[in-house]
Amino acid sequence: MIDLTEKLYTVKEVAYLLRCSYDTARRDFLIEDGVLERANSGARKRLYRQILVPESVLLRVLRRRERKSVSSRNAA
Repeated sequence: MIDLTEKLYTVKEVAYLLRCSYDTARRDFLIEDGVLERANSGARKRLYRQILVPESVLLRVLRRRERKSVSSRNAA
């Protein structure tokens, strides 16, 4: 269930927060559960879509990345 009061981030905002490229953030978050995707519906040739990342998903990914970096530092 989606909390309608939760802050939603665009891919551009996520890329800025994570200090990565737009393409990397887009690729990483498209596969995450809970990410909202809004696409145009019509007879256009090109598909336009907006990806919105809820704050809870962003925090979940940040925690996962943090665990990976800590475990890789401990292994070295």
